[in-house]
Parts: sequence; C-alpha cells; structure tokens
Amino acid sequence: MFGTGSRFQIAKVRGIPIYASWSWVALAAFFTFAWYSNFAPRMPSSDAVRLAGITAVLFFGGILLHEAAHAIAARSFNLPVRAITLVFWGGATETRSWRAGPLADFVVAAAGPGTTAVLGLGFLYISSIMTPGDTSEAIRSLGGLNLYFAVLNSVPGFPLDGGRMLMAAAWGATKNRGTALKVAGFGSMIVGIGLIGYAVLSFSQGNGGFGIFLGYLGFVLLTVGRQVPARATLHQQLSRGKVRDAMRPLGAAIPANVTVYDATERWLRAEPARTFSVVEDGRPVGTISLEGASHTTAGQPVRAAMMPLSERSAVGADETLSDALEWVAGHESVVEDATGTVGVIDVDDIDHWMKAHWSTGSFVDRPAGTIPPAGVLPPRPDV
Repeated sequence: MFGTGSRFQIAKVRGIPIYASWSWVALAAFFTFAWYSNFAPRMPSSDAVRLAGITAVLFFGGILLHEAAHAIAARSFNLPVRAITLVFWGGATETRSWRAGPLADFVVAAAGPGTTAVLGLGFLYISSIMTPGDTSEAIRSLGGLNLYFAVLNSVPGFPLDGGRMLMAAAWGATKNRGTALKVAGFGSMIVGIGLIGYAVLSFSQGNGGFGIFLGYLGFVLLTVGRQVPARATLHQQLSRGKVRDAMRPLGAAIPANVTVYDATERWLRAEPARTFSVVEDGRPVGTISLEGASHTTAGQPVRAAMMPLSERSAVGADETLSDALEWVAGHESVVEDATGTVGVIDVDDIDHWMKAHWSTGSFVDRPAGTIPPAGVLPPRPDV
C-alpha cells in the first residue's frame, strides 16, 4: 500500500484525498488504447472510442473501489486514512490497520480483493442478461479480469494484499507481530519460487506473455520475502523505543497573526532546524519551520505559511517507534499526548535514535540529548 512516487490530487472524498501518480496515467492511457485497438476493427471509430472509454472507466473505477474498500474497512475500526493513491500496479491506501490488532489488519487487507471479486461476479452477471454483442463481450471480459486480479491479489506474499492477510493470520495465531512478519516473508519466498517455476513451464509451452508476467511477479515476491528477516530485526529493535524518545520537541508558540518576516527574525532564524507551534486564540492550529516560511511572502501572516494540524498525520508520544515508522515514512508527523501536540517526528529522527542506541549491534540506553547526526535511513519494517 506504499511506494506511491510523484502524484497529484484528483479528488477528496469524506476527508480522504485521492491522488493519481503519473505512472497510473500512463497505464490508463495504454489500457484505453489497447481496448480501442481491439474494438476498432469491428465497429466505427467513434463507437470504438466510446466503448473503450466506458471499459476504461469501469475497470479503473473498480480499482478505486478496491482501495475505497480498504479505507472503509479501516474507518470501521476507527483507524485513520491519510490518502488513497492510484499507481502503476493498482493502488495504495495509507492507513494504520495494524494499530487495531490482527483481526482489523486481516479485514482491512481482505476488503480490497473481496470487493474486486464481487465486482467481477457482478460484471459477469450483467453481461449474461445483456443482448449479445460487443458491449456485453466487453463487460464479460471485465468480469473475468476482475476475478483474475482478485485471486492474484490474494496470493499470500508481499507486497500483495494476500501477504498482509497471511501476516495478520500468523499474528493472531502466534500473538507476536515480529514472528508473523517472518512467516509472511517466508510465504512470499515460497510463492515467488513457485510462480517463477510455473512461469518457466508456461514459457516453454509457448505462453510467453503470461509466463513473463508470472515470472516478474514471482521475482518481486521472492525479492521482498528475502528482505523481510532484516526488516523483522529492525522492527524488534525499534520496539525498544518510544516516539517521545526520538521526537523533536516543538519550539516556542508563534502567534498566527504575526507576519512571516517577524516570525523569521524573532524565532525561526535562531533555530533553523526546529519546527515551531502556531497558536490562535490560545490553542495550537499548526506548525511552521524556517524552510516552510521561505516559500511564503514575508508580509503575509504566519497562518498563511503554517502547516495546519488538520492536514498533518499524527502519532502518539507513547507509541513504539516500530509502530510509528511506516506511518511516518515520507512525512513529518506531529506527536501528541494527553496534553496536546508536543513535538514532531520524521524518518531522520528515528534514524538518529537507531544510531544512538543500536550503533554497536546491542541496545544501549542513552540519555536524551545524546543523539548523533542523521545518516543513512533505515528500511521500513514492513511493506
């Protein structure tokens, strides 16, 4: 559900921004042209364009529904959903399904392929009651395609939804998420080897295109599976620390109505690496740093340059760093405790903590304030 790359927002539904990546745009254009090329020899060009457009909307709308199902399932467990992104290989729903336990993790993961399967059956039923022709054939092919992807996405290996379903099931059985991660990684390698073997067999029998696709998928599952033991070790190491141990405390509160120039001269320039709280009517409403202020006209009020708290992801101060890392990756998140917003944290901060406490390979309980400079970022604990 991650690795979204360059993206742009196309909509916002019930507070959830929906993005599309440029790789998805290229894929959508390719599929639409392929459908047009298939229809064009059998009908007028205008009809081929119309039918290709309808097919594309239904197919990619189904992908969006797949991701929406993940989001709806997550919200049913009162879990946050940061965004949905359409990408080359399908979609990514940014949520924290593991925070509600293995059952929620399994349900959120299974909701996507389950929805795709229902769509596939629905398309097949609709095509069966339609008058035979090009349109019913296109709907029937969509049904088969959705069922194919539902089964494929349920394969028990990372980065597919089936990999997270396997991990959630193993977590429920073992009561240990680190062990479950290793089980899912082993499953990814077994399935990857099996797919590569089947691809070689398919290719030898003349089914080259299908064999190449299965071989590629098998290679991805095998590669990710081999990385999991190291990520499981990282997960275990980060579980020794709390978010408050690695966060950067917020600087002094800056009134929202002062100008960016005044804020820069009085607070931001003195501590260029720090993020400051922005307050209005006595309550925090956002954060600002020197880098953020540099993108705004000096005469504007700070509220115009701040990052509103409502637009920032949040983690709890007493969460383990292993739980926070996947949510924080690629973002700077605010840190909250019972008193309110107390700091900010990003992957660099977690890296600082790792280097301070695990630089020798053994855990060292260092006092606060002894964190060394940032270096190479650690990998995320799971996919």
